[in-house]
Amino acid sequence: MDKPTFNSTIILPLKEKPLEAASQITSTAAGWNLKLTYDGEVPVIQKIQRATIQFLNLLKEGNAKHLAAAFAHDAFLRTKAINYLKFNHPRPLDDSIQARINKTALGYELRRVRVLHRYPSLHKQSTEYLVLDFDHDGNLIDLNTSISENLYQNFVQQSQFGKDWKERQTIIKFVEKYRTAYLVRDLQTINLMFADDALIIVGRKIEHKKLPKDVVRYQRFEKQPDYQYIRLTKEKYLQRLQRVFEAQQDIFLNYGSFRMIRKNNVKGVYGVEMRQSYHSTTYSDEGYLFLLIDFSEADPLIYVRAWQPNEWNDSVLVRTANFRIYK
Repeated sequence: MDKPTFNSTIILPLKEKPLEAASQITSTAAGWNLKLTYDGEVPVIQKIQRATIQFLNLLKEGNAKHLAAAFAHDAFLRTKAINYLKFNHPRPLDDSIQARINKTALGYELRRVRVLHRYPSLHKQSTEYLVLDFDHDGNLIDLNTSISENLYQNFVQQSQFGKDWKERQTIIKFVEKYRTAYLVRDLQTINLMFADDALIIVGRKIEHKKLPKDVVRYQRFEKQPDYQYIRLTKEKYLQRLQRVFEAQQDIFLNYGSFRMIRKNNVKGVYGVEMRQSYHSTTYSDEGYLFLLIDFSEADPLIYVRAWQPNEWNDSVLVRTANFRIYK
């Protein structure tokens, strides 16, 4: 049997479009070799670079008085930096640092400065990565410990499918701020993060806002706790946490899991589900934290915070599916 010959072959050249190279700037000053990578325009890149080197010098020196003097113009940053130094004993691990500058809602972030934390009474050392936040003018305005690089890259990849990086970036930064609040023993910020009313994230601060009536409804499944139980847990948890802050020499907080789930029926609403472990000199616990966040407003709106201590049965955990949004 003869096979027919078809003269319809089309040859297509499969050439990938070359990716645009990221910009880089390198500075060698005061014993630091700082290389920053960034995309697009960052007009204040040199100011960010100078501020970063100044901060690294202060961190390496470890002198609280000098740190206070350097940030005397910013009460929020001064207090946070001093407490970070006091309670975590950080030390930069690298003289040569490769970091990335990303644009954020407030300006820019410098992601991943490797530092070593020490907790003597826990007989523990922890390698951490700092994220430094700068405003649009290049001024340092905040510092936080980052989530793991694997988690961060996973969220970056997921955002390519959902085209929702802005929302995911805000959630990442909120969670990083939440963890750092424990490491610097900022009970006021933690209290706001567990508030019963809805909250708005505004810049570096978190402010109260009344939750509109009947916007969010909790749907209980099987053996899950009712909503009143979840709300009452907050008060007991914070009372215990305050005693721990006052009595403990060392405190360390870490996440065992961290997931973002988008609500399909409401645009811009995400559930954040985290398991966390908490260790101090004489006390430790584990628990589950759930956040329901609405990004459809001008500022991110935190509808719900559910805290369940020592609950590890997946069938009774409060999740994104438990809540219905009526807008």
